[in-house]
Amino acid sequence: MTGEDVPQVSNATSQDRLVRVVVIGTAVATLVVAMVGILTYARATTAADSSAVVQEGTDLQGCRSLARSPLDRARTEMEILILAGLSASAEGDGAALTRILAEADQVQVRLDSAQQTLDDANALSVSDPDAFLAQCRTVSIDAGNGG
Repeated sequence: MTGEDVPQVSNATSQDRLVRVVVIGTAVATLVVAMVGILTYARATTAADSSAVVQEGTDLQGCRSLARSPLDRARTEMEILILAGLSASAEGDGAALTRILAEADQVQVRLDSAQQTLDDANALSVSDPDAFLAQCRTVSIDAGNGG
């Protein structure tokens, strides 16, 4: 064994250690990157799910408002007729009052129908939100096409 052989063995051992450190460091770095990727994916998925839930809630509320609008229109018509009836009564105009009362009967039928439709829509929105939204979108599309 010469003096030159000893540093080579020591040098080889140092190189082995260096290779091990590099391999272990690369493995640790790979694990860290993988963990960060998994956590980022999980957060992105959670955020997307939350966004979908919020959007569905917004859609449901919009469709409930749409379902309520015929009831609001019928109530407004009835309130106008009540005011017109009071005016006709105060003026002693029996013919106008008779016409207003007949019209009020028709508006009451629409009011009752609109209330029942709203009650049915609200029940469907709770029991089967997807069917309610599909029905609402069909009505909205038909209304947008003049139907």
